[in-house]
Amino acid sequence: MIRRIALAGIAAGAAGVLLGAGLGGRVGTVIGAAAALALPAALAALGAARGGAFGPAGAGILALVVLLESSGLALLVLPPSAPGEPSFLGLPLRLALFLGGLWLLPLIAALVAYTADFGRRGIAASDLERLRRLGAAREDGPAGPA
Repeated sequence: MIRRIALAGIAAGAAGVLLGAGLGGRVGTVIGAAAALALPAALAALGAARGGAFGPAGAGILALVVLLESSGLALLVLPPSAPGEPSFLGLPLRLALFLGGLWLLPLIAALVAYTADFGRRGIAASDLERLRRLGAAREDGPAGPA
């Protein structure tokens, strides 16, 4: 079920980008931007869904969607910065929102979601033992090309 929803999100995001490009103007820009920002979250949801569920990664995926959509749409609504206007850490507000909301915070949300889920789906002791056996078998076998 989760996989179908993620695939539907990818299809809707692609269709929204095309619709936004076709409409043009301010409305088309907002529709296209919202759809384009939903695509990475839908792709992350598709990759995180295993066995029909998210597990602990679901909260991170939801945070990613909220961060991307709210930051991207805020960038479209905020007027361009003029010299002397308020800034954040010396950066114009729109640039700070772009760097933080579309890059840094989504990166952190994705990392937190991945690490929260790693214990369940990460490398187990049996996986490490299998890798050791494969490595030992390779060392004992004929030397391959370097």
